[in-house]
Amino acid sequence: MAPAVMVAGAAIGAMGAIQEGNAAEAAGKFTARQQQRNAKNSMAEGIRKATEIQRMGDRAQSDASAAMAAGGGVTDDVGAIKTLSDIQAVTDYNALSAIYEGDLKADTQNMQADMDRMAGKQAQQASRFKAASTVLSAGSKAYSMGAT
Repeated sequence: MAPAVMVAGAAIGAMGAIQEGNAAEAAGKFTARQQQRNAKNSMAEGIRKATEIQRMGDRAQSDASAAMAAGGGVTDDVGAIKTLSDIQAVTDYNALSAIYEGDLKADTQNMQADMDRMAGKQAQQASRFKAASTVLSAGSKAYSMGAT
């Protein structure tokens, strides 16, 4: 009777280990989906920041042109063109930097999502080995008990 109870207990323990692994895999997938959603948000945030930077740059160029004209100057001489092109260059650089930062953050979040999925899958595989080990160990002990 004792060997049968031992094997039954091992089977229940094995099932619990497998369920634990399946839960870890499900949690990994859930966390990965959250990270992917965050990555999309990070990319969108970078684009939104770039759009705002471009808007501010356009306004700065407009203000600079208006100031030049109000001061009796022209906006098509070499100095004015250089000033306006410098404003545009800084604006473009800052906008592209915002997009790059958003993409970089998204890449990091996507890598974390991949790692979360992988960790869940590894936990699931480990639980299967643990379950098999539990069953084999109990079977061996039950066999030993029955042989004596």
